[in-house]
Formats: sequence, structure tokens, C-alpha cells
Amino acid sequence: MPQDRRTDMLLTISRHALRIAIAVIAAAMVLVAWALVALLFFPARHIAEQLAAAPTITLPLIFLSAGVGIVMLVLSLRFALELGRIVHTVQTGDPFEPGNADRLARMGWLALGVTVASWLLFPLVSWLAQYFEEISVGGGTSLGGLALAVTLFILARVFRHGAAMRDDLEGTV
Repeated sequence: MPQDRRTDMLLTISRHALRIAIAVIAAAMVLVAWALVALLFFPARHIAEQLAAAPTITLPLIFLSAGVGIVMLVLSLRFALELGRIVHTVQTGDPFEPGNADRLARMGWLALGVTVASWLLFPLVSWLAQYFEEISVGGGTSLGGLALAVTLFILARVFRHGAAMRDDLEGTV
């Protein structure tokens, strides 16, 4: 016997996890913006000394890095909101609505955008790390985001095909 979608534990957990993720992403956006203002107008003495010792291009690169980071957060927020809309349609019992195919395609573009932004951010932060002891860079670039984007584009096509098949079936009955 299928489980009632309104009481499906996985959907409930997903919905709450997405709400938490959205709050964390929004908080991170505010913190990055606040940190930039603090760096510009109220830098700590040791950071001001490190800035003075670094090349003149350093401050613009810090702002460029923060800008790329904010773009990544905005794209991630949009991704989480789109996923939340898909979870809602699954919970209401209509996952193959045509809008979900569009949402999955948008999520693919958002994932691709985050991936490209991370490929830009990694070398910037790596360069800045040589001048600021507070910055540590671990890991590197990954192809995981690219794989996610491709998967989402394929799922979007599957959902479009599923929605078309459902419409055809409803038209023949």
C-alpha cells in the first residue's frame, strides 16, 4: 500500500532540510556582505598590515572573490527554491507536471553556473592565500557540479516526456 504523500517522512524531512538550507544560504550572503563592509571600513590591524604588504591588486581581487562567492550563493539559493517547488509538487501528487521539467532545466543551469563560478573562485582564493594567513585553501576544482548539471538536464527531458505521455493518456481515455 503506498504511503500517504502528506505524511511521507522523506518528503517532510526534505522540506525542512530545504528550509534550513535556504536560511543558511541567506545568512551566508549577509555575512559575506557584512565582512566586505568590515574589511573596507573597519579592518583589523593585522589584516590592514597584511593588506599593506600585499600587491595593490589584492583588494580588488578580494572584492572580486567575494562577488563570485555571492553569485554562487545566489545561484545556490535559487537552486534550493526550485528544488523546494519540485518537492511540493511531489507532495501534492503531481510530480510530472510540465513546470517540473522547466524547474529541473533551470536547476541544471544553476548547477552549471555554480560550478563555473567555483572554477573561477578557486584560483583567486589560492592567490590571495599567499598573502593572508587567515585563508586556507583545501581541495580544488571538481567535475561533480558538471555531472549534476548534465543529470538535471537529462531528468528535465525525462519529466517533459513523462508529462507528454500522461497528457496523451488522458486524451485517449
